[in-house]
Amino acid sequence: MTTTAAPAPVPLRLPEIHLRYPHRHHPDRDGAEQHTRQWLAQWNLFTETAQRDNASHVFGHLGAYAYPLAGQELLHLAADWMTWLYAFDDGDIDECEPSPTSVTTQIARLLGALEGGSAQTPLAGALADICARVARLGSASQAARFRDKVRGYLMGCLAEITYRAAGRSPRVEEYLPLRVQASGDLTCLVLAELASGSPELSAAQLHHPDVEALTLHAAYIIAMANDVFSLPREIANSPVDFIFNLPLVCSRAHTGKSALQAGLDQAAQLTNDRIRTFAELHEQAEPAADAATRAHLKSIRAWLQGTYDWMIDCGRYHPHWRQEDWPARTAPPFPAECSSL
Repeated sequence: MTTTAAPAPVPLRLPEIHLRYPHRHHPDRDGAEQHTRQWLAQWNLFTETAQRDNASHVFGHLGAYAYPLAGQELLHLAADWMTWLYAFDDGDIDECEPSPTSVTTQIARLLGALEGGSAQTPLAGALADICARVARLGSASQAARFRDKVRGYLMGCLAEITYRAAGRSPRVEEYLPLRVQASGDLTCLVLAELASGSPELSAAQLHHPDVEALTLHAAYIIAMANDVFSLPREIANSPVDFIFNLPLVCSRAHTGKSALQAGLDQAAQLTNDRIRTFAELHEQAEPAADAATRAHLKSIRAWLQGTYDWMIDCGRYHPHWRQEDWPARTAPPFPAECSSL
């Protein structure tokens, strides 16, 4: 079935997402930003247009928000990786003509670099650099887990571009498992393992049902919240009618001029339901966990709240909304010297 995304109504009301854990960012936030800008320039990941469009989005700060207790090397790695995700997503997936052939070619090159082959593009070279640094900072099993989650991310992107190229909209229950892969959040949560400050968890600890569930819930929450915040930006920037976005998928169940707002409200409600489930499970699981697992769960929660806070503060999404609806800042404003790439 083909669906056409209606233009965002003016004004489109932003519903509230109730994520309110205490949080603080890494003290070297600006150092992470400076490092990542240099790394971006080294690998030439953004075109001139993308550099101009993303000038105020301070992707390097995302590492400082999401990994507040990381050492400097891991902080820089995390900031670089999440910047890589935005570069690939904007340049090849969300904000371009959907071409399964070209994306498949790009993904094949990335998979080759992931397996240690030659890097044929700047994105592939940067990915190889990231993987080498993960292997240096983590264990062999953590490095393998990171590569496995990157593969899942790339397959999720391919599924997304296939839907978009066909102009087909999935059902909500089809969309969400694909979106959590295509968000890249599960790759970032592997880095949260390295940032926990505790010894590596054993297989039994890592695969405990509570730990696995909380990890997956955190990934879903950020993917779903990002869909809500990014909705009008994606409508404005996508060259095709259909955007792979939860509010738009939800809006198919509604009719009339208010269908998009109803889809947006439904998407926010689904996100808040997931947040409540995470909070209830975390409250039950943390007291019963051993010290290493508690540190791991704390790192997951810090990543969850920090990534949400960055989306509020970064400048990428809020210009597309009525400012009276935008959530209050959770951290001081970004400094003026971070206003350009």
